[in-house]
Amino acid sequence: MKPEELPELRRVPRKLNRLTITTMLHHEQTGSPPSSISARMSVHLSAEEEPYQRRRTATTAWVPLELGWLEDESVSAVVIENLEDRDRSLRDLSQELSAGRQKALCVSYDENVSRSFFIYPGGFLPLFPSDAKALLVRAYSDEVVFRVNVFPA
Repeated sequence: MKPEELPELRRVPRKLNRLTITTMLHHEQTGSPPSSISARMSVHLSAEEEPYQRRRTATTAWVPLELGWLEDESVSAVVIENLEDRDRSLRDLSQELSAGRQKALCVSYDENVSRSFFIYPGGFLPLFPSDAKALLVRAYSDEVVFRVNVFPA
């Protein structure tokens, strides 16, 4: 084939607006071999908007989760990080529970702590909310510093 007969190579634009989440859970139990679960997912985003990220302090009063400049219908994912005590690498969950969840952050769609998601110090919670504007946050029993990360749709 002569060079002039070669087909023209065109670069196909790649959709770069996407959100990828990778999670690995590793469970160790005395007397048993460790087990691991890893999962990965990726979603394409249609918006050109930047993520909204802010550091906040929660009190014991329920307040709506701040979404920044992103409107509810343009939110694809929310990741909330509890920034308290991030240096502790290993937590005893029974001690955390017995300590009254002093630095736990509560996330809910209603103001019922018993139906909340708890984010313990150093932990995080990824959400794909159906109604991001309805999400509420509060500290369980003390002030809690956290970061909210809101990703566009």
